[in-house]
Amino acid sequence: MVSHTGGPRVLEEVERHLGVERHLLAASWESLAQIGNGSSGTVSDVLRRHFEDRYRPTNGAHGLILGMGPGSTIVAVTGQWQEA
Repeated sequence: MVSHTGGPRVLEEVERHLGVERHLLAASWESLAQIGNGSSGTVSDVLRRHFEDRYRPTNGAHGLILGMGPGSTIVAVTGQWQEA
């Protein structure tokens, strides 16, 4: 799962309300710890981390990219990981 970092509370609420286990947001938590809340640009950083071996999903895995903006703006995209 790729989530806008937004801060600890944002990630905790994603876990709580979507029922996401913390390890599935490991790349988001790592991005938050290393670069902080860089607005919507952090989604690209978290996605980049998923191309690294330690976060790479298994072929055929389903996923969600979640971005958040001011107010109640939320964008979500679902997809399936396919190895090239």
